[in-house]
Amino acid sequence: MTSRKEKSTRDSYGNEHQFVRTLLDTSNSLIVCLDKDARITIFNRECEKVTGYKAEEVLGESWPAIFMPKGHLSHQLDNFADWVRLHPRDTYEGPLKTKSGKIRTILWSNSAIFGPGEDEITAVAIGQDITERKRAEEKLRRTHRELEKRVQERTSEIVKRNIELKKQIESRQRAEKALLESEQRYEMATSAGRVGVWDWDLITNEMYIDPKLKAMLGYEDHEIRNSLDDWGQYVHPDDTSEVMAEVENYRAGRTKKYEVIHRMMHKDGSVRWILARGTFIRDKNGKPVRMIGTDTDVTDRIRAEKALKENQERFKKLSDAAEEGIVIHENGHIVDANEACARMFGYELEEFIGRHVKDTAIPETWDDIRKHIETRDGSPYEGICVRKDGTQFECNIVGKPYDYQGRSMRVAVLRDISWRKKTEKELLNTKQRLDHLISSSPAVIYSCGPPPDFPTTFISNNIQERLGYSPQDFYDDPFFWSKQIHPDDSERISARLAELDNKGTLTYEYRFRLKNGKYVWLFDELSVMRDDKGEIGGLIGSWFDITDRKEAESRLRETADQLRVEQAALSEKNIALKEILNHIERERKDYKRQICYDVEKAIKPLMGRLKAIAGKGKQKEIESLELSLKSILQRDIDVFRDRFSRLSPRELEICQLIKQGKSSKQISQILSLALVTVHKHRELIRKKLGLTNKNINLSSYLQNQDFPNNT
Repeated sequence: MTSRKEKSTRDSYGNEHQFVRTLLDTSNSLIVCLDKDARITIFNRECEKVTGYKAEEVLGESWPAIFMPKGHLSHQLDNFADWVRLHPRDTYEGPLKTKSGKIRTILWSNSAIFGPGEDEITAVAIGQDITERKRAEEKLRRTHRELEKRVQERTSEIVKRNIELKKQIESRQRAEKALLESEQRYEMATSAGRVGVWDWDLITNEMYIDPKLKAMLGYEDHEIRNSLDDWGQYVHPDDTSEVMAEVENYRAGRTKKYEVIHRMMHKDGSVRWILARGTFIRDKNGKPVRMIGTDTDVTDRIRAEKALKENQERFKKLSDAAEEGIVIHENGHIVDANEACARMFGYELEEFIGRHVKDTAIPETWDDIRKHIETRDGSPYEGICVRKDGTQFECNIVGKPYDYQGRSMRVAVLRDISWRKKTEKELLNTKQRLDHLISSSPAVIYSCGPPPDFPTTFISNNIQERLGYSPQDFYDDPFFWSKQIHPDDSERISARLAELDNKGTLTYEYRFRLKNGKYVWLFDELSVMRDDKGEIGGLIGSWFDITDRKEAESRLRETADQLRVEQAALSEKNIALKEILNHIERERKDYKRQICYDVEKAIKPLMGRLKAIAGKGKQKEIESLELSLKSILQRDIDVFRDRFSRLSPRELEICQLIKQGKSSKQISQILSLALVTVHKHRELIRKKLGLTNKNINLSSYLQNQDFPNNT
């Protein structure tokens, strides 16, 4: 029996060991066990997968020496066992150096198992590799920052370009105004002396030059002789051949009129632009004999046109270089645009100009455009535009009205914001998911400002559901948190907070009062945020309600105490049971002896009477009969004795009552047994006595048997 128990125990232990081994190897978490010296005793497959080390490479080695980066606090620990005693339960995020030298981020949940001996300590760490999650969070933060930066840059750029565009438009308007004024002055030039006449005799080559013309070049009348050669000396050297060529073309009939703009040199060395017009006077044969014309000083107009052209070229280069679309329209009809605008709508520039703005937007957006045109509103707005192929895109529109030569024009800058809208939507979705995760998380996330008050700067909205308070309760009172801590825990927590400057991270447990007055246990984990000077700039942390865990631990301790009491009681019951079994065995042996005695007692008197009656002649037959009878009875006695020896004292007691004619119900009342228990005993009695034939009545059978009454 002992051997079977030992085998069962070994099998059970082996099964449990195999179960634990399977659990370690199939777990998706890193599971590590360290002894009192921080040496590795358990290193599961997930650890091998994440770190690149095999278990046999690291078992027995120091955990900090292999897996902690240089400078980590774990390298400064003098006594790992003392640290475990101070931090029996701990949760934190920390670095993990892999075999390749890369650093992974692990979310560790640590606990300690303490044996009876001082050195019997096992630190158990269960971790989740959150490297990718941390990278995703950092990438999301970088993306958010980059998006904010790009939005600011693009907004700043568009503002700058709008300002530059406005300056260019104003410059162009000034140039156009100057040109208009120049033309008006030109109309007045004749009467104002800006135009002079000349008369050239083609026969004598003599020439009359109006003194006004000489005055236009800064000379007195007598300073220039009335001669073509002398006058020709004041024509700009680069224009002389062109002027004479135009004269010959007109003389030869290749042009219908003589009209040329050329340069002449002023007395002060400057250049004047002259518009020369002339006509031939012919003789009766049609031969040109004289040429009469006018020279008009158009220097101001040429300069204005040049400035206007330069402004137009600069504006064109600026608009073509811009990524934004720039369009000029008159009452909705597009009169000019840059290449970027045409590309934005999927047109060639030539086919885009001349279209109506209404064709480039959905009806709702066109209504907004029309309202801005009618009210001359220059504020920015957004709408949905339509490309040539019918596809739609979201657009930011900024329009400004201006007047050009008495015409009401409008210039608009358009920016495709589809990508920005998509990014904003994705960012909003990400924020909503993050808010949902925070709200549905069992943890309350919080952050605090700088010391000494550490005012609450953020707390997740699930605080209302978890603890009953609103975030505003914490924002309004910087000491609200400390006021809710249980008085018995307050001093301990204050002492732990004093360690912040040195440790950088803290984890502790305390009781916290809910809004309804009830206290719950919180697990608080926080980290220090430092400014550029290394000073504490604030805190960030999380709260977990661990009341259920605390209550479970308390119940577990109570259960352990109860089990110890029950185990002691069970040991006492085992001793009593052994005594009962020994007593039953003794009664069975006594019963066997009593049966043998009763049988012998019944046979001897009977055989004595037979011998007396038979006489001497029959003695041998009687002795033979006695031997045969004893042989037969001996077999029956052996069977009977064996069967009745199997009965327990309770069953023998029931047999006596059955023999007395008691019913099962009466027996149950006499022995204070359940009726079903009596029926069960009757079945066991029939089985032990070998009464397999159901037709044999147990009561009749027992009445025909002779067995002791004193069971």
